[in-house]
Amino acid sequence: MKDWGGKMKKVSYLFLLVVLCFALFPTRNICGAEFKGVKRIRMTINSDELAVTFFKLSAGEATLIQSSDQAILVNTGDKASRDELVRKLKVFNMDHIDSLIITNGGKSYIGNLDTLVNTFDVSKIYTSAPIYHHMCEDEKRPYCFLFDVWSQDIYYPLDILKAEVIEIDDSGNLNVLFRYGKNTLLYLGDTLSKDIQKNLSQKDFKA
Repeated sequence: MKDWGGKMKKVSYLFLLVVLCFALFPTRNICGAEFKGVKRIRMTINSDELAVTFFKLSAGEATLIQSSDQAILVNTGDKASRDELVRKLKVFNMDHIDSLIITNGGKSYIGNLDTLVNTFDVSKIYTSAPIYHHMCEDEKRPYCFLFDVWSQDIYYPLDILKAEVIEIDDSGNLNVLFRYGKNTLLYLGDTLSKDIQKNLSQKDFKA
């Protein structure tokens, strides 16, 4: 049985991957200029490429996925890491987020949602019905018109990026399998059921 622990599991190394830990490593097609002690990054991404950046935050998690003309953010980190997240997005010259995907309703995933909506031009927010209900029916957040509800189905947040919601638990946490060509990236909103684990373990994933 494969180990599905951890909230994010990278199951292919073929993505164009950029890791931002504030010690930025040289990567092809990236131009950097010093900017107040950090780096301002300009990325050149071809129409058939994706760049995936796992942000190292002091609290919570967030991932930036960029194509040649669009940007997706998966989760928003904890509120305690608000300034870090905003700074890192600005390092990547982000002023517009096409899609914001929320996989878990916990504070480590949605803590900076208000800040992102107020600071960046967010076009759409995707999450499950229970999380949407909590935010919009219970908390009555003012930007609920941005929400689109995902069920257990297949979606295309980018033309070349397939998102398969393989499971949603009772709390609304989503397990999402992203596919880009033959490459896969699994996000665990929570733990996987044994049936889903068995199904995935039979697939030919590369670690």
